[in-house]
Amino acid sequence: MRFIIRHLMTACGAILALSLSSASSAHDETLVPAAEIYHERCVICHGAQGFGDGLLPMYMGRYPNTSLLTPRKATTLDEIRLAIALGGTQGGSDKSPPWIDELSATEIDQLAELVLRMREDRNMAFQTLDSVRPESVPSALEGRVLFKTYCSRCHGEGGYGDGRMSRVYKDPGPFPLVYSVSPHGYLTNIITGGGASVGRSEIMPTFKEQLRPSQIQSVILHLYSLRQLRVKEYE
Repeated sequence: MRFIIRHLMTACGAILALSLSSASSAHDETLVPAAEIYHERCVICHGAQGFGDGLLPMYMGRYPNTSLLTPRKATTLDEIRLAIALGGTQGGSDKSPPWIDELSATEIDQLAELVLRMREDRNMAFQTLDSVRPESVPSALEGRVLFKTYCSRCHGEGGYGDGRMSRVYKDPGPFPLVYSVSPHGYLTNIITGGGASVGRSEIMPTFKEQLRPSQIQSVILHLYSLRQLRVKEYE
């Protein structure tokens, strides 16, 4: 009996290792050129993985839905190719620019294939995009956009703890971040791991899945700017 159990455990371990190995190399090298173009041209609207969470839709009110993962009008490969080339309402949004004069026919074909694979084989497409994602430099400007998108509903746009959710969460309520004196490491930990990770309220969620490390640092830079604005009020 022990032999059988040990044999099964060994077999399961081999299968798990094989699965992990396959997952770690699941990106498609043929899509790498398209992924590089996507990061250069498309991320600002569609986001790093096509969820529609680029800086423009997050920052501007009433911006059209830019998610590429849920097809609205362009569903086939030919329709996606046409939407990229001609832009506008071909892709379901009048804010989408035409790329026919800036990208070659080959590049448009590659991007169309990438978009289709985002919908049909999402994990593979994400891993391909992540494999060539450029390192971004933290900035307070990016942090302001991210803060408005992810944090203001609780902490308020000015960081005074008066966001919409402050009417719901009372004990404790959202912390007024303009009065925070927490050091850099603490801010990194609480944004990354959530409130419970540093012994604070469990209502504060983790953002390690939504924000890259450089984006978390951008949020922190914005928090520093909020502190400076609060200090200036009393000068």
